Amino acid sequence: MYLALRVVTIARNKDSSLAMLDLDLDALLADPRSTIGLAAISDDLPSGIDLRDDPEFDQLETEFRKMETDGPKAVDWRQLNRRTLDILAGRSKDIVLACRLVYGLHHEEGYKGLAVGSSIVRGMVAGHWDTLFPGVKRERARAGTVDWMAERLGQLVEAQPPVGAEARLAALVAYERLVELDGLLAEKMQKFPVALGPLVRALRSVAQEVRGELEAKARAEAAAHEIAEAPLQQAPAPEPPAKAEAPPPDAPVPVATAAPVVAPVLADMPVAAGIDPAFEALFSAATKVSGALRDAAPADPRIYLASRFGAWSGIMIAPPDKAGKTTLPPPQRNKLQELAALTAANNHQGLLLAAESAFVTSPYWLTMQHTTTAMMRALGSDYDAAREAIAGTLAVLLRRVPALVDLSFADGTPFADAETRAWIDEEVLVGGGSVSAAGAIDKLSGDAARLAQQGKVLEGLKLLSDFADAAPSGREHFLAKLEIGEFCLRHDLIQPVLALVQSLEKLAENQGLARWEPALSVKLLVLAWQCHAHKNAVRVIGEQAAQQGKNRLAEQLSSLDIVQAVRLTAG
Repeated sequence: MYLALRVVTIARNKDSSLAMLDLDLDALLADPRSTIGLAAISDDLPSGIDLRDDPEFDQLETEFRKMETDGPKAVDWRQLNRRTLDILAGRSKDIVLACRLVYGLHHEEGYKGLAVGSSIVRGMVAGHWDTLFPGVKRERARAGTVDWMAERLGQLVEAQPPVGAEARLAALVAYERLVELDGLLAEKMQKFPVALGPLVRALRSVAQEVRGELEAKARAEAAAHEIAEAPLQQAPAPEPPAKAEAPPPDAPVPVATAAPVVAPVLADMPVAAGIDPAFEALFSAATKVSGALRDAAPADPRIYLASRFGAWSGIMIAPPDKAGKTTLPPPQRNKLQELAALTAANNHQGLLLAAESAFVTSPYWLTMQHTTTAMMRALGSDYDAAREAIAGTLAVLLRRVPALVDLSFADGTPFADAETRAWIDEEVLVGGGSVSAAGAIDKLSGDAARLAQQGKVLEGLKLLSDFADAAPSGREHFLAKLEIGEFCLRHDLIQPVLALVQSLEKLAENQGLARWEPALSVKLLVLAWQCHAHKNAVRVIGEQAAQQGKNRLAEQLSSLDIVQAVRLTAG
């Protein structure tokens, strides 16, 4: 921590109050390898030459591919990392090798390696984008390798967060470099945007905590410096001897706390300008406040009430449409990819935050309301009040503008997909969003999730199984079985959930479920696809069967809900 405090400065405003913590990331990391990405290989060829036909590239490729067949432990990461660093420094700026290096350095050196690798990739993109390999015209290949890096490392960071001062400091550096990289790629990737979100979000909380600790320490040092340099003041008149003055208490020692929330800048309400400008300013302020506080208090219902107040209060009529299709731009491709990656990784917290972010930028995308509430249900009863707030505000919106559920974006993407429409009909508009309207399955799911969080996965599974056995109707039995499947998938119980899905598919086919209740059929197909796409599915049913299953399910899903099919397969 001493190193960090030597390389931070405090920016001060005209009132000499603390304004911003400025970090020297290179000094924090203090590793010369981090500059390899930005440094040119030569004046004539700053990115070197393409080594894809070189025997050494083939050797690195062969070593790396061992991970796909035998797992990460089969790879000689130390040798692979060393040789890759040599190539990036002296022969070729290859972004595929660089992204693999980030993974390899994290595997070999932990969070310091992640920070070094992230700095290298950021430097390459910042300094050599037009001449990197593969060439700039191969944007899809570049996007694919960055997406791979973010998805794989996001899962590792979530599973093994940094422990210890050095690792946490390195995580902060990695986070800052990745945020910079994300901004650079957003500008440069025109056709195939990348999805760094899973990795950035996985690092965000610890980065904010470390920044808060550094800020608290720097604030204390700045205060001490001011006191030391303050001019001497005229001594006050002495007190009467009878009233001896007690010695002043010791100054409190600054305690490192969680990162402070950056307060959004809110303009004065323009009340004098008239009703419309005043309310527009109010709606904007509500959106800013909810966005600033969401990561720090994701279960607070006021966050979601504020964001929906800001986004929906101005919607009084449906947007113009032609045969149900509006001119509103569809959700961005990189956002769809990010959501798909988080779904495949079963990252409930990350998916909740990503869906909420997508809603703020695309308030008519009602599917995100269902996604957010589904993730809240998976996260347990702490989110019940927030889930009720979302459903309640959505009910108010749809009673005011009921046509929204039948409209679509300019490319045909529906505002509400089939599963969302079913949720709206069965829960939102029926009960106004109350938890009781969601039915006993929701309550049981929350109870099972709490048991699982306590390490009692089997007890949670039995709770759901007992409910399914006692379900009063065939439909509730089917819904309970789907909930069991999602629970098993969430906790990597792949073999039993694959068997369960197979039996449910047979039942759905015999009952003609796709014809009578397509939304429920979509829910089953999504669960089945996620099972076949799970990292452990290959071990249970083999690679060929897993791929054939995904192809079959994607085809079936496309006929019922093309948007959901794209969302799953885009990652």
